[in-house]
Amino acid sequence: MKFISLFLLLFLKAGSTMAQNVIDTAEAKLITEFNNRMSPQIRLYNGPSYIGFGGKLIGNPYLGDKIEFVKGEVDYDGFHFSDVPLMYDMAQEILVSILPKGYAEFSLITSRVASFKLQNKKFVNLKLRNDSGEPVNLGFYEQTYSGTIQVLVKQKKQVKEIIDTYGARKEFPLKTEYFVLTKEGQLHKISRESSFTKLFPSNKSELRKYAKQNNLNFKKDPVSTLNNLSKFYDSLSN
Repeated sequence: MKFISLFLLLFLKAGSTMAQNVIDTAEAKLITEFNNRMSPQIRLYNGPSYIGFGGKLIGNPYLGDKIEFVKGEVDYDGFHFSDVPLMYDMAQEILVSILPKGYAEFSLITSRVASFKLQNKKFVNLKLRNDSGEPVNLGFYEQTYSGTIQVLVKQKKQVKEIIDTYGARKEFPLKTEYFVLTKEGQLHKISRESSFTKLFPSNKSELRKYAKQNNLNFKKDPVSTLNNLSKFYDSLSN
């Protein structure tokens, strides 16, 4: 009788342990599932409140003509997010989003943004090294071509204060510069076709001939010219 009682006690204890293990396993799975689904979102919504520009504005400091959030993509803190409402403040060089249900606008932490796509444009957060080998953050550049070399466009809306008989206003003139990033990691400002061809002396004559045959004109269409020249250069390299 004592033997049977001891057996039952051990059986019930083992059953209790097994049940607890099942509960612990289920709880662990729930925690893992929550972290897998929510952790990236929590990472995205961790920026400071966004402070824009008050007062009367002439134009706007954002990408595009309208002041509105547009769904885009962003690589942030090691995660890729799609269908994120975004605005790009080109004056402060800040990527802006809004909390779910429109509760509040916030700024994404720039150092954590690797790249983003918005309004059919791709922007990269350019980080290069100086002569001492130290990393230097150069901010957001639109990437219009990516091969062995990259074509990058730097657009920034400067803040200009105007005070006249109509009162105080802010306007945002756009400044645009064009660059090529070589495979050696060197960033070169391009102001004309010759600025590009000089970067590749061994292919200079071929590049100039290609530009002439295809009526490429940097002054009329700098982006298309640089994209086509870069693509042709890559074809020569291959």
